[in-house]
Amino acid sequence: LADHVARFCPTFFRGSEADVLARYAGASAAFPSDRIVRITSDCPFFDPDILARMLVAFDQQQPDYMTNTWHPHLPRGLDAEVFTSAALTTATQEATAPHHREHVTPFIYQNTDRFRVLGFQANDENHAALRWTLDTPEDWTLIETMFDLLQVPFQQARLADFLNLYSDRPDLRDINAAITQKKLED
Repeated sequence: LADHVARFCPTFFRGSEADVLARYAGASAAFPSDRIVRITSDCPFFDPDILARMLVAFDQQQPDYMTNTWHPHLPRGLDAEVFTSAALTTATQEATAPHHREHVTPFIYQNTDRFRVLGFQANDENHAALRWTLDTPEDWTLIETMFDLLQVPFQQARLADFLNLYSDRPDLRDINAAITQKKLED
C-alpha cells in the first residue's frame, strides 16, 4: 500500500499493524492537525461529499468525536469519523483494551462522560441494510461488479450513483446478503 501511495503522495506515515490507535497517534504527530478524519481502506465507495458536510457540521458543533454511523442509515462502507487530536491523545495514553487499540476510536465514543460525541445524519433515507465494505470474497465480488457497472468515472461516483445501480440491478443485493458484520470485540 505504501508503494502505491508513494506514486501520488510523497509523504505518508507507517506504523504498527496491530496497534492502529498508536499508528493514528504517530500519523497525528507527523502531520499535526486539530481534527483527524478516519476513513478505512475497506470502504472503496466512500462519498467525499458526505465527508465535506460532516466537516462543516464538526466545525459548527465542535464535538470531540463525530460519526455518520451513530444512527445507521448509510450503506456499510460509507463510514466516516472525525475527532479532535486532543481526544486521540487521551485515547492513546489511556486505552488498554485490545479492541480500543485495534479500532482507534471506541475508547472515545464509549466514554461519553469524558468526550462530547455526536452523530451525523447524511440524509433521511435508510440504506443501512446494504453492505459495500470489503471483508470477504463475496464483498469483493459485489464491489468489483458495482465498479464494472458504474455509468460515471469512479472518481466522480457518489452515493446516488451506487444506489442507482441497486435500483437497476436488484440482484446485486444477493451477492453478499448472507455476510454479517463482525462485532467490535471479535
